[in-house]
Amino acid sequence: MSNGLGRGLDSLIPNKKQSGSAKGEIVFGALDADKDKVWRIPPDKIKANPSQPRQDFSGVSLDELAESIKEHGIIQPLVVTRSGDGYELIAGERRLRAAITA
Repeated sequence: MSNGLGRGLDSLIPNKKQSGSAKGEIVFGALDADKDKVWRIPPDKIKANPSQPRQDFSGVSLDELAESIKEHGIIQPLVVTRSGDGYELIAGERRLRAAITA
């Protein structure tokens, strides 16, 4: 029987715990020639995006996200672009901040 959801719901909600990132590494998807790859990058190589509209990154929700990252790792990779000798964050600043504190 054909599954109307393509690969099925199991592809969206895996049964196994995701490997996530190792301590001191943040999982990123790079927006450049390597856009189809996922890299593990040390957080000190990431520069915040100066155009980030969100200014408030404190509170309980960030602490809860940090706890989730401790338990499951970063499930949705952050998006970065190369910038000089490092990277600039395009999307995922809450995940980055939570991962650094996790």
